[in-house]
Amino acid sequence: MKEKVLAESKIHYYISENTSDKAILFLPPIFLDHSALRYQIEYFYNKYKIIVIDLPGFGNSISSSSDILDSENVINKILNTEKIAKVNLVSIGFSGIILQSYAYNHPSRVLSLSCFSCYDISGITPKIKHLTKSLIRNFYLHRIISKACFTKFVNKLYIRNTIHQSNFKTILEKNGLKQIKSLSKISKISYPKSIRKKLNCPIYIANGEYDLKLVSEANKSWACDSKEIVYSIFKNTGHFPNLESSQAFNSGLESFLLNNEKRVEEKIEEKTQAIRNTRELPLIDSSK
Repeated sequence: MKEKVLAESKIHYYISENTSDKAILFLPPIFLDHSALRYQIEYFYNKYKIIVIDLPGFGNSISSSSDILDSENVINKILNTEKIAKVNLVSIGFSGIILQSYAYNHPSRVLSLSCFSCYDISGITPKIKHLTKSLIRNFYLHRIISKACFTKFVNKLYIRNTIHQSNFKTILEKNGLKQIKSLSKISKISYPKSIRKKLNCPIYIANGEYDLKLVSEANKSWACDSKEIVYSIFKNTGHFPNLESSQAFNSGLESFLLNNEKRVEEKIEEKTQAIRNTRELPLIDSSK
């Protein structure tokens, strides 16, 4: 993966250097960085053009001049820079809030939307609001006590596997009140359910068996709202199924993407056949 930087904002992103005309844009979880997606980068590297962004204020973009609420503009700038017209969007955790908002505001650029361990921002209930506020309050309290306290709390809350907890200890310790404030900002993003009509693409949602309560409950409700949504639950997994159940995660995502590509090809073929049929209609003799 080649590291690149948006000069004006110091946003770091990573892109695979292959010639595939199919692209996936990944957003890593809030509090982590591109390294949290290493299993997905390895798996999809030769199959798709991959872009992974370190969000403003996180990872190698920690000194970025951009605000977390500028993330949609950041995504557009990167896609324009790389000359990518349409993309499959994939997020882990609460970065899914950003990708959902992007998809609603830029539907013509979105081939598909996959949100893992997030919630539907076009259908936020009072209960989900309460659970989210409570979670962010706990982040603040633990971080005020100490870096170690915050890191231990997030690790136990999000990740069940102790090996992964150890891997991300250093990254989590970089997070301060500023990063928690960023999460607080994006948690306020919401849309009315009517906006769903703007988004005409397949949606894949999933969470871990032992995910956060607010995520599990929200996803069940989200999946029930539409028959078009693909919904999965990863067994023996917490908030980051891409790490703790990477094989099932990768194969599930790939299956979703391939099915979507097949549907697109079938629609193109139907339109092409309809045009052929129109051209082959017999001429009508108007003199009779």
